[in-house]
Amino acid sequence: MDRIDALLRLVMCRGIGPLRGKEIIERCGDPAALFALDARALEARTGLPPPLASRLLDPALARAAQRERAEAARRGVALVPAGDPRYPPLLAHAPAHPLILWVWGEPVPRDVPAVAVIGTRRASAYGRRQAVRLVRELAAYDLPIVSGLARGIDGIAHEEALRAGTRTIAVLGSGIARLYPPEHAALAGRIARAGAVLSELPLFTAPRAYHFPRRNRIIAGLSIGVLVIEGGTRSGTMITARHAAEQGRLVFAVPGPVDSCNASGVNALLRDGAVLTTSAEDILAEFGDLYPLLKARRRVSALPPLSPLEEAVLGAIPPGPVAPDAAAAALGRPLADVMGAITALELKGRLHRSGNALERLA
Repeated sequence: MDRIDALLRLVMCRGIGPLRGKEIIERCGDPAALFALDARALEARTGLPPPLASRLLDPALARAAQRERAEAARRGVALVPAGDPRYPPLLAHAPAHPLILWVWGEPVPRDVPAVAVIGTRRASAYGRRQAVRLVRELAAYDLPIVSGLARGIDGIAHEEALRAGTRTIAVLGSGIARLYPPEHAALAGRIARAGAVLSELPLFTAPRAYHFPRRNRIIAGLSIGVLVIEGGTRSGTMITARHAAEQGRLVFAVPGPVDSCNASGVNALLRDGAVLTTSAEDILAEFGDLYPLLKARRRVSALPPLSPLEEAVLGAIPPGPVAPDAAAAALGRPLADVMGAITALELKGRLHRSGNALERLA
Protein backbone atom coordinates (compact mmCIF):
# COMPACT_ATOMS: atom_id res chain seq x y z
CA MET A 1 0.00 0.00 0.00
CA ASP A 2 1.37 3.44 -0.88
CA ARG A 3 0.64 6.84 0.65
CA ILE A 4 -2.22 7.68 -1.74
CA ASP A 5 -4.04 4.40 -1.02
CA ALA A 6 -3.71 5.02 2.72
CA LEU A 7 -4.88 8.64 2.50
CA LEU A 8 -7.84 7.64 0.35
CA ARG A 9 -8.94 5.18 3.00
CA LEU A 10 -8.62 7.85 5.70
CA VAL A 11 -10.52 10.45 3.68
CA MET A 12 -13.24 8.03 2.57
CA CYS A 13 -13.81 6.59 6.06
CA ARG A 14 -17.03 7.99 7.49
CA GLY A 15 -16.30 9.80 10.74
CA ILE A 16 -12.74 10.91 9.91
CA GLY A 17 -12.66 14.49 8.71
CA PRO A 18 -9.65 16.66 7.79
CA LEU A 19 -8.81 17.62 11.38
CA ARG A 20 -9.01 14.10 12.77
CA GLY A 21 -7.13 12.73 9.77
CA LYS A 22 -4.37 15.29 10.30
CA GLU A 23 -4.17 14.37 14.00
CA ILE A 24 -3.86 10.68 13.13
CA ILE A 25 -1.00 11.34 10.71
CA GLU A 26 0.77 13.68 13.13
CA ARG A 27 0.53 11.03 15.83
CA CYS A 28 1.45 8.03 13.70
CA GLY A 29 3.63 9.29 10.85
CA ASP A 30 3.37 7.25 7.65
CA PRO A 31 -0.37 6.63 7.07
CA ALA A 32 0.35 3.40 5.18
CA ALA A 33 1.80 1.92 8.39
CA LEU A 34 -1.61 2.24 10.07
CA PHE A 35 -3.11 -0.46 7.91
CA ALA A 36 -0.50 -3.02 8.96
CA LEU A 37 -1.96 -2.86 12.49
CA ASP A 38 -4.81 -4.92 13.87
CA ALA A 39 -7.87 -3.17 15.30
CA ARG A 40 -6.67 -3.15 18.90
CA ALA A 41 -3.23 -1.79 18.00
CA LEU A 42 -4.82 0.81 15.72
CA GLU A 43 -7.04 2.00 18.57
CA ALA A 44 -4.04 2.30 20.88
CA ARG A 45 -1.91 4.10 18.26
CA THR A 46 -4.53 6.59 17.07
CA GLY A 47 -6.93 6.99 19.97
CA LEU A 48 -9.84 6.09 17.69
CA PRO A 49 -12.91 4.49 19.29
CA PRO A 50 -13.32 0.77 18.43
CA PRO A 51 -16.19 1.20 15.89
CA LEU A 52 -14.21 3.78 13.93
CA ALA A 53 -11.00 1.74 14.01
CA SER A 54 -12.93 -1.30 12.71
CA ARG A 55 -14.48 0.80 9.95
CA LEU A 56 -11.04 2.05 8.90
CA LEU A 57 -9.76 -1.53 8.57
CA ASP A 58 -12.83 -2.83 6.75
CA PRO A 59 -11.78 -4.58 3.49
CA ALA A 60 -14.79 -2.98 1.79
CA LEU A 61 -13.27 0.44 2.41
CA ALA A 62 -9.98 -0.74 0.89
CA ARG A 63 -11.82 -1.93 -2.22
CA ALA A 64 -13.73 1.35 -2.47
CA ALA A 65 -10.45 3.30 -2.29
CA GLN A 66 -8.96 1.15 -5.06
CA ARG A 67 -12.01 1.74 -7.26
CA GLU A 68 -11.80 5.48 -6.58
CA ARG A 69 -8.17 5.59 -7.62
CA ALA A 70 -8.82 3.63 -10.82
CA GLU A 71 -11.80 5.82 -11.75
CA ALA A 72 -9.82 9.01 -11.13
CA ALA A 73 -7.08 7.75 -13.44
CA ARG A 74 -9.66 6.84 -16.08
CA ARG A 75 -11.13 10.36 -15.96
CA GLY A 76 -7.76 12.12 -16.00
CA VAL A 77 -8.18 13.41 -12.45
CA ALA A 78 -4.96 13.55 -10.42
CA LEU A 79 -4.89 12.59 -6.74
CA VAL A 80 -2.52 15.06 -5.09
CA PRO A 81 -1.68 14.40 -1.43
CA ALA A 82 -0.43 17.02 1.02
CA GLY A 83 3.36 17.03 0.80
CA ASP A 84 3.37 16.38 -2.96
CA PRO A 85 5.27 19.06 -4.96
CA ARG A 86 2.05 19.73 -6.88
CA TYR A 87 0.05 20.48 -3.73
CA PRO A 88 -0.69 24.25 -3.55
CA PRO A 89 1.84 25.66 -1.07
CA LEU A 90 -0.42 28.32 0.47
CA LEU A 91 -3.11 25.71 1.10
CA ALA A 92 -0.60 23.39 2.76
CA HIS A 93 -0.12 25.98 5.51
CA ALA A 94 -3.84 26.48 6.14
CA PRO A 95 -5.38 24.75 9.16
CA ALA A 96 -7.46 21.67 8.39
CA HIS A 97 -6.15 21.57 4.83
CA PRO A 98 -7.31 18.53 2.81
CA LEU A 99 -5.15 15.43 3.16
CA ILE A 100 -5.62 14.80 -0.55
CA LEU A 101 -7.01 16.81 -3.46
CA TRP A 102 -8.82 15.58 -6.54
CA VAL A 103 -7.42 17.79 -9.33
CA TRP A 104 -8.85 18.06 -12.83
CA GLY A 105 -6.36 20.19 -14.76
CA GLU A 106 -3.15 21.71 -13.43
CA PRO A 107 -2.78 22.87 -9.81
CA VAL A 108 -1.99 26.47 -8.97
CA PRO A 109 1.56 27.48 -10.03
CA ARG A 110 3.84 27.63 -6.99
CA ASP A 111 5.43 30.96 -7.93
CA VAL A 112 2.30 33.02 -8.65
CA PRO A 113 -0.05 34.27 -5.91
CA ALA A 114 -3.75 33.72 -6.55
CA VAL A 115 -6.65 35.98 -5.60
CA ALA A 116 -10.09 34.63 -4.73
CA VAL A 117 -13.07 36.49 -6.15
CA ILE A 118 -16.37 35.56 -4.52
CA GLY A 119 -19.88 36.89 -4.01
CA THR A 120 -23.57 36.25 -4.00
CA ARG A 121 -25.35 33.84 -6.32
CA ARG A 122 -28.00 36.53 -6.89
CA ALA A 123 -25.73 39.22 -8.23
CA SER A 124 -27.16 42.61 -9.12
CA ALA A 125 -26.24 44.48 -12.30
CA TYR A 126 -23.87 46.57 -10.17
CA GLY A 127 -22.21 43.45 -8.75
CA ARG A 128 -21.82 41.87 -12.17
CA ARG A 129 -20.24 45.03 -13.57
CA GLN A 130 -17.73 45.23 -10.73
CA ALA A 131 -16.86 41.53 -11.03
CA VAL A 132 -16.19 41.85 -14.76
CA ARG A 133 -14.12 45.01 -14.34
CA LEU A 134 -12.03 43.86 -11.38
CA VAL A 135 -11.27 40.39 -12.76
CA ARG A 136 -10.13 41.97 -16.01
CA GLU A 137 -7.87 44.33 -14.07
CA LEU A 138 -6.41 41.48 -11.99
CA ALA A 139 -5.92 39.39 -15.12
CA ALA A 140 -3.71 42.12 -16.54
CA TYR A 141 -1.16 41.05 -13.90
CA ASP A 142 -1.62 37.35 -14.73
CA LEU A 143 -2.93 36.67 -11.22
CA PRO A 144 -4.80 33.34 -11.07
CA ILE A 145 -8.44 33.77 -10.04
CA VAL A 146 -9.91 31.33 -7.50
CA SER A 147 -13.64 30.93 -6.99
CA GLY A 148 -16.33 28.36 -6.26
CA LEU A 149 -18.04 27.69 -9.64
CA ALA A 150 -21.36 28.84 -8.14
CA ARG A 151 -23.98 30.86 -9.94
CA GLY A 152 -23.62 34.63 -9.84
CA ILE A 153 -20.31 36.31 -8.99
CA ASP A 154 -18.32 33.04 -8.93
CA GLY A 155 -19.33 32.09 -12.45
CA ILE A 156 -18.61 35.59 -13.74
CA ALA A 157 -15.16 35.54 -12.13
CA HIS A 158 -14.27 32.26 -13.87
CA GLU A 159 -15.70 33.39 -17.22
CA GLU A 160 -13.85 36.70 -17.21
CA ALA A 161 -10.57 35.07 -16.20
CA LEU A 162 -10.90 32.68 -19.15
CA ARG A 163 -11.75 35.52 -21.52
CA ALA A 164 -8.74 37.48 -20.31
CA GLY A 165 -6.41 34.49 -20.76
CA THR A 166 -5.42 34.09 -17.11
CA ARG A 167 -5.59 30.90 -15.04
CA THR A 168 -8.65 30.21 -12.95
CA ILE A 169 -9.23 27.59 -10.26
CA ALA A 170 -12.69 26.32 -9.29
CA VAL A 171 -13.18 24.68 -5.88
CA LEU A 172 -16.18 22.36 -5.63
CA GLY A 173 -18.58 21.43 -2.86
CA SER A 174 -19.15 18.09 -4.58
CA GLY A 175 -17.10 15.43 -6.31
CA ILE A 176 -15.70 16.23 -9.75
CA ALA A 177 -17.99 13.63 -11.35
CA ARG A 178 -21.03 15.38 -9.77
CA LEU A 179 -20.41 18.97 -10.90
CA TYR A 180 -22.67 21.57 -9.30
CA PRO A 181 -24.45 23.56 -10.49
CA PRO A 182 -25.05 21.28 -13.49
CA GLU A 183 -25.41 24.20 -15.90
CA HIS A 184 -21.74 25.05 -15.21
CA ALA A 185 -20.46 21.69 -16.46
CA ALA A 186 -19.22 23.17 -19.74
CA LEU A 187 -17.59 26.04 -17.85
CA ALA A 188 -15.84 23.52 -15.58
CA GLY A 189 -14.43 21.76 -18.64
CA ARG A 190 -13.03 25.02 -19.97
CA ILE A 191 -11.54 25.82 -16.55
CA ALA A 192 -9.84 22.40 -16.43
CA ARG A 193 -8.19 23.09 -19.79
CA ALA A 194 -6.89 26.52 -18.70
CA GLY A 195 -6.47 26.01 -14.96
CA ALA A 196 -7.88 23.49 -12.53
CA VAL A 197 -11.07 22.19 -10.92
CA LEU A 198 -10.39 20.98 -7.35
CA SER A 199 -12.29 19.02 -4.74
CA GLU A 200 -11.47 17.37 -1.43
CA LEU A 201 -14.37 14.95 -1.98
CA PRO A 202 -14.43 11.59 -3.80
CA LEU A 203 -15.52 11.73 -7.42
CA PHE A 204 -19.18 10.82 -7.09
CA THR A 205 -19.94 12.77 -3.90
CA ALA A 206 -23.23 14.63 -4.31
CA PRO A 207 -23.43 18.33 -3.41
CA ARG A 208 -24.69 18.74 0.16
CA ALA A 209 -25.38 21.96 2.02
CA TYR A 210 -22.71 21.24 4.62
CA HIS A 211 -20.02 20.66 1.96
CA PHE A 212 -19.99 24.29 0.85
CA PRO A 213 -18.90 25.95 4.13
CA ARG A 214 -16.07 23.37 4.27
CA ARG A 215 -15.22 24.09 0.62
CA ASN A 216 -14.91 27.80 1.44
CA ARG A 217 -11.86 27.26 3.69
CA ILE A 218 -10.07 25.81 0.62
CA ILE A 219 -10.94 28.85 -1.52
CA ALA A 220 -9.42 31.07 1.19
CA GLY A 221 -6.45 28.75 1.70
CA LEU A 222 -5.47 28.78 -1.98
CA SER A 223 -5.36 32.57 -2.12
CA ILE A 224 -3.14 35.38 -0.92
CA GLY A 225 -6.27 37.49 -0.56
CA VAL A 226 -10.05 37.23 -0.96
CA LEU A 227 -12.06 39.85 -2.85
CA VAL A 228 -15.73 40.00 -1.87
CA ILE A 229 -18.22 41.45 -4.37
CA GLU A 230 -21.73 41.48 -2.88
CA GLY A 231 -22.92 39.22 -0.12
CA GLY A 232 -25.44 39.26 2.72
CA THR A 233 -24.45 39.10 6.37
CA ARG A 234 -25.51 35.43 6.65
CA SER A 235 -24.07 34.00 3.47
CA GLY A 236 -21.45 31.55 2.29
CA THR A 237 -19.51 34.54 1.01
CA MET A 238 -19.08 35.79 4.57
CA ILE A 239 -17.98 32.31 5.68
CA THR A 240 -15.18 32.42 3.11
CA ALA A 241 -14.18 35.89 4.28
CA ARG A 242 -14.08 34.64 7.87
CA HIS A 243 -11.89 31.67 6.85
CA ALA A 244 -9.58 34.09 5.05
CA ALA A 245 -9.20 36.31 8.12
CA GLU A 246 -8.60 33.27 10.36
CA GLN A 247 -5.90 32.01 7.99
CA GLY A 248 -4.15 35.40 7.94
CA ARG A 249 -5.22 36.19 4.38
CA LEU A 250 -6.11 39.71 3.28
CA VAL A 251 -9.81 40.46 2.87
CA PHE A 252 -10.87 42.98 0.23
CA ALA A 253 -14.42 44.28 -0.23
CA VAL A 254 -16.19 46.31 -2.88
CA PRO A 255 -18.54 48.82 -1.20
CA GLY A 256 -22.19 48.56 -2.13
CA PRO A 257 -25.38 50.62 -1.76
CA VAL A 258 -26.34 50.98 1.91
CA ASP A 259 -29.95 50.01 1.20
CA SER A 260 -29.09 46.79 -0.66
CA CYS A 261 -29.31 43.42 1.13
CA ASN A 262 -26.60 42.23 -1.28
CA ALA A 263 -24.24 44.82 0.21
CA SER A 264 -24.99 44.31 3.91
CA GLY A 265 -22.27 41.70 4.48
CA VAL A 266 -19.70 43.51 2.35
CA ASN A 267 -20.27 46.81 4.12
CA ALA A 268 -19.98 45.02 7.46
CA LEU A 269 -16.60 43.63 6.35
CA LEU A 270 -15.47 47.16 5.53
CA ARG A 271 -16.63 48.36 8.95
CA ASP A 272 -14.58 45.56 10.53
CA GLY A 273 -11.35 46.37 8.68
CA ALA A 274 -11.49 44.82 5.20
CA VAL A 275 -9.60 46.75 2.53
CA LEU A 276 -11.95 49.04 0.60
CA THR A 277 -11.47 48.05 -3.03
CA THR A 278 -12.36 49.97 -6.15
CA SER A 279 -9.58 48.74 -8.44
CA ALA A 280 -6.93 46.04 -8.78
CA GLU A 281 -4.39 48.64 -7.64
CA ASP A 282 -6.07 48.68 -4.22
CA ILE A 283 -5.41 44.94 -3.97
CA LEU A 284 -1.83 44.95 -5.25
CA ALA A 285 -0.86 47.83 -2.96
CA GLU A 286 -1.46 45.53 0.04
CA PHE A 287 1.01 42.90 -1.17
CA GLY A 288 4.15 44.61 0.15
CA ASP A 289 7.31 43.51 -1.64
CA LEU A 290 5.26 41.68 -4.27
CA TYR A 291 3.71 44.95 -5.45
CA PRO A 292 6.60 46.24 -7.63
CA LEU A 293 7.18 42.74 -9.04
CA LEU A 294 3.54 42.44 -10.07
CA LYS A 295 3.44 45.98 -11.44
CA ALA A 296 6.45 45.18 -13.63
CA ARG A 297 4.68 42.24 -15.28
CA ARG A 298 1.46 44.09 -16.06
CA ARG A 299 0.27 43.50 -19.58
CA VAL A 300 -2.11 45.68 -21.53
CA SER A 301 -5.46 43.94 -21.68
CA ALA A 302 -7.83 45.00 -24.39
CA LEU A 303 -11.48 44.17 -24.67
CA PRO A 304 -12.37 42.05 -27.71
CA PRO A 305 -13.02 44.29 -30.72
CA LEU A 306 -16.63 44.96 -31.71
CA SER A 307 -18.20 45.05 -35.15
CA PRO A 308 -20.02 48.24 -36.19
CA LEU A 309 -23.39 46.56 -35.48
CA GLU A 310 -22.20 45.35 -32.06
CA GLU A 311 -21.04 48.88 -31.24
CA ALA A 312 -24.44 50.25 -32.26
CA VAL A 313 -26.35 47.66 -30.23
CA LEU A 314 -24.21 48.30 -27.15
CA GLY A 315 -24.72 52.04 -27.54
CA ALA A 316 -28.48 51.55 -27.72
CA ILE A 317 -28.65 49.79 -24.35
CA PRO A 318 -29.05 52.27 -21.46
CA PRO A 319 -27.92 51.57 -17.87
CA GLY A 320 -30.18 49.04 -16.18
CA PRO A 321 -32.13 46.10 -17.61
CA VAL A 322 -33.71 46.46 -21.04
CA ALA A 323 -35.54 44.00 -23.28
CA PRO A 324 -33.83 42.99 -26.55
CA ASP A 325 -36.75 44.26 -28.60
CA ALA A 326 -36.43 47.67 -26.93
CA ALA A 327 -32.78 47.82 -27.98
CA ALA A 328 -33.76 46.85 -31.52
CA ALA A 329 -36.48 49.50 -31.56
CA ALA A 330 -33.99 52.15 -30.38
CA LEU A 331 -31.86 51.29 -33.39
CA GLY A 332 -34.84 51.24 -35.73
CA ARG A 333 -34.02 47.69 -36.83
CA PRO A 334 -35.92 44.40 -36.64
CA LEU A 335 -35.09 42.22 -33.64
CA ALA A 336 -33.91 39.39 -35.92
CA ASP A 337 -31.20 41.72 -37.30
CA VAL A 338 -29.67 42.44 -33.90
CA MET A 339 -29.94 39.09 -32.10
CA GLY A 340 -26.65 37.85 -33.55
CA ALA A 341 -24.92 40.99 -32.29
CA ILE A 342 -26.51 40.53 -28.85
CA THR A 343 -25.21 36.94 -28.66
CA ALA A 344 -21.73 38.09 -29.74
CA LEU A 345 -21.75 40.81 -27.08
CA GLU A 346 -22.65 38.20 -24.45
CA LEU A 347 -19.74 35.99 -25.53
CA LYS A 348 -17.38 38.96 -25.42
CA GLY A 349 -18.43 39.77 -21.88
CA ARG A 350 -20.08 43.08 -22.72
CA LEU A 351 -23.70 42.08 -22.01
CA HIS A 352 -25.45 39.86 -19.50
CA ARG A 353 -28.79 38.31 -20.40
CA SER A 354 -31.19 37.20 -17.66
CA GLY A 355 -34.53 35.97 -18.93
CA ASN A 356 -35.78 38.63 -21.32
CA ALA A 357 -33.56 41.42 -20.00
CA LEU A 358 -30.15 42.66 -21.13
CA GLU A 359 -27.66 44.57 -18.98
CA ARG A 360 -24.43 46.25 -20.02
CA LEU A 361 -21.35 44.97 -18.22
CA ALA A 362 -18.68 47.12 -19.84
